[in-house]
Amino acid sequence: MPAAIGILKGDALTTVNSAFAYAFGYRAPAELIGSGGLDAILSGGVTALLAHAPNERISDIAALSRSRRRLSVTFILTPLDGDAQLRLLRLVDPADIDPSELEPEPPATEPPNAEPLQAEISAPAAAGNAADRALNTDAAPPARPLFAVPAVTPVPNPRPETTPHASAAENTDADAPAGQPPVAADTSGLQSKPLDKPEANDNTATEEAPPVRAQEEAARQLDFLAKVSHEVRTPLNSIIGFAELMLHERFGPIGNARYKGYAEDIHQSGLYALSLLNDLLDISKIEAGKFELDFTSVDVAEVVEACVASLQPLAKRTRIVLRTSFADDLPVVVADPRRLRQIMLNLLTNAIKFTPEGGQVILSGTIVGGDLRLRVHDTGVGMSESDIAYAMQPFHQLDTSPRHQSGTGLGLPLTKALTDAIRARLDLTSEPGVGTSADVIFPKERLFRS
Repeated sequence: MPAAIGILKGDALTTVNSAFAYAFGYRAPAELIGSGGLDAILSGGVTALLAHAPNERISDIAALSRSRRRLSVTFILTPLDGDAQLRLLRLVDPADIDPSELEPEPPATEPPNAEPLQAEISAPAAAGNAADRALNTDAAPPARPLFAVPAVTPVPNPRPETTPHASAAENTDADAPAGQPPVAADTSGLQSKPLDKPEANDNTATEEAPPVRAQEEAARQLDFLAKVSHEVRTPLNSIIGFAELMLHERFGPIGNARYKGYAEDIHQSGLYALSLLNDLLDISKIEAGKFELDFTSVDVAEVVEACVASLQPLAKRTRIVLRTSFADDLPVVVADPRRLRQIMLNLLTNAIKFTPEGGQVILSGTIVGGDLRLRVHDTGVGMSESDIAYAMQPFHQLDTSPRHQSGTGLGLPLTKALTDAIRARLDLTSEPGVGTSADVIFPKERLFRS
């Protein structure tokens, strides 16, 4: 199901998708934007939203549908890559509406058609621009869902109807798209529900189970994955451990060199499977809002130098120069050292993977505009803008590595999620045939000098 997405640039709602517009009763994204954007649906305008911190849950916001029906919604503002003024607007968790505010609902005259809400997400601007491509995705989650679902659930009025046909003409919400009944969104994935009352003999409609909350579903998925991870991790560790004993011939020579090759294959396969489990578990924790972080003062140079040292053997095997370049007297940063190490290892490994023999990977640290920038630059194959967008999606992997190595397709999406989690920003710039630069940027508010 599509998610309801809006993009804020500064204090203006510049782009929304169809699901967002439909949730508030507008026929199309352009109609909502043309009506004033957030000023049209929020009585307090956008000021109250911008006063909150990024990724903070903003609950119980008073809103209005196109027909001026009062609603209560919840938003989450999430920074986007690139322009710092861009925000991802998400609606989550339905809030009850006072039934006295609603008029009687019209009777069902035709089977509900939820097609517009199940269509591919579209944006009002010209097709093909970057904003459209960013919005033209289905709801997905790492973490808290990257794109959330609208949560605007009007409660039917319990008062008896006296003139059902008259109220149908007067109170249908907002002229939904032609042929559509008024729709209430829920958190089970923007499934549409007609607001028309069920027929008296319709028992199935009155017994409909309540919608499953997105957070509860994420928590169940996390619990399941944690159990599976625990069960799989034990035999994997045994496989890896015994393979290491054979690989290094701890108890004497194996004899046939072929066995040593098999042991190395077993070892690498075990490490790959364990890495996949760890990545899936991390993404699920972020999605469920249960990702644990330990913020403390971190000597950035010390952490990244350790990362480079651990990857020097890999760089030598692939004949790549791996080096560092740090400005003098870099400030200490407030971050989770374990997660920062994970981020830098992911970026460095990626750079080595996509750099041919004889190339270079350089990790630098500088102060730019008061912010601390850690840059992993490589002279590898590079990427186009569309390649970058593709690689940032979970389980999407580019087939451009000069060594055709396997991978999970989780490296960059997880790195992006981890960077956001430690209050930093990940920027990627690349040019095909020239190389790629991956910047982890800590704002000056996260820095202090020892």
